[in-house]
Amino acid sequence: MRRSSAAASIALILAAFLHGCAGPSPNVTGMADNVRRIQSEADMLSEGQEAAYALDASKTLSTEASTEKDKMLAAAKLDASEAAAHAALAASMTQRASTEADSLRRRAAQDERDWEDAIRMLEQTEKAAERTAKGIPRRAPPDTVMIELPPIPSPPGDSLSESSTLLEDASRWNEAATRYRLPIAETYGRFLDAYNAAHAPKVKDDVRDLELDAASWTVTEMAHRVHAEALRRQGQASLTRALDLAAQRDQAVWAMVDLERTMKESARTQLEETRTKLADREQELYNSLKQFEGKFATIRQEARGTIMSLSDILFDTNKSELRQEAQIGLAKVSVILMQYPEMHISVEGHTDNVGAEDYNLKLSEKRAKSVYDFLVREGVPADHLDTKGFGMSQPVASNETAEGRQKNRRVDLVIRGE
Repeated sequence: MRRSSAAASIALILAAFLHGCAGPSPNVTGMADNVRRIQSEADMLSEGQEAAYALDASKTLSTEASTEKDKMLAAAKLDASEAAAHAALAASMTQRASTEADSLRRRAAQDERDWEDAIRMLEQTEKAAERTAKGIPRRAPPDTVMIELPPIPSPPGDSLSESSTLLEDASRWNEAATRYRLPIAETYGRFLDAYNAAHAPKVKDDVRDLELDAASWTVTEMAHRVHAEALRRQGQASLTRALDLAAQRDQAVWAMVDLERTMKESARTQLEETRTKLADREQELYNSLKQFEGKFATIRQEARGTIMSLSDILFDTNKSELRQEAQIGLAKVSVILMQYPEMHISVEGHTDNVGAEDYNLKLSEKRAKSVYDFLVREGVPADHLDTKGFGMSQPVASNETAEGRQKNRRVDLVIRGE
């Protein structure tokens, strides 16, 4: 890896010097007009703090350039201003892609819950009809795991970016863009222009610093564009999965309807009585669990059963051991659950989107298992329980806010009649 990175850096250095050296006196007026155009686009599309920060930096630099008498220094400030404006546009793209991907993930999660409910009702009908519907998928289509990408580099700050670091970062993001087949040649060319200007013969220190800032902003832009494309693809995968789940749900519903048509009147009556009795018991359970609402859980009813969402106060940050105060509340919950032996409880762990996807998946599995183990120790029969971790794949709120992320860090008890 070191040899490959060094080779890439050498190639970038050669490309930078071959890309051209300092030219004639810059057309500052034309550059300023171009910067204003890009800033106007960024203003219209601006979304998120990163985009706002980059746009503010761009406007500050262009304002300074407008009063700068040294044309070379003014041009360097406009170069950095343009690069920051491009980064603002790219940051807005990432923000939009992230919001859309989150929305589509939630849609797929809801469609999966609807499909599970349809399968549950179909299996009840099959039991009453003493027949099994054929050709009905009993497994959900697999979820697509998002490719892990390096974090987006920080924007230029008080400390200047090292040339070697910029070259390595540019190489990494250029390679990533190539893998995604992103048309990034123009952006990469702007990076080379800025890098070359910073290393031109006899360049002034303040001009060099500004051109390095321009190169750094351009690397940030490249990173945002790659992240936005990765999020767009993840969103498309979630949409495809949602549509597949909806189709499988419809298959299960129609199979249930067909079975009910062929059932004898007495069997249909018995099935309805069973469903009514089960619904009454589920309502009783829901009413019993409502006493915990707002204390350390939220309680709601969905098609797939009663959902008791245990908040993230159950655990310390990045830990999977139950807190002492959480154990007291869960002990009271277990007493109620044991009064409903006909119910099945799925213990599902969930996280927000902070951190690596694989790490979050394992953390959600460990937290769900901790709750499962505690309920078993308290007397809930193990054969009435199952456990699964979903990581960040099933958010119930947007991960763009602290409040939304807190809602997504949870363990759900999904309680339904069998």
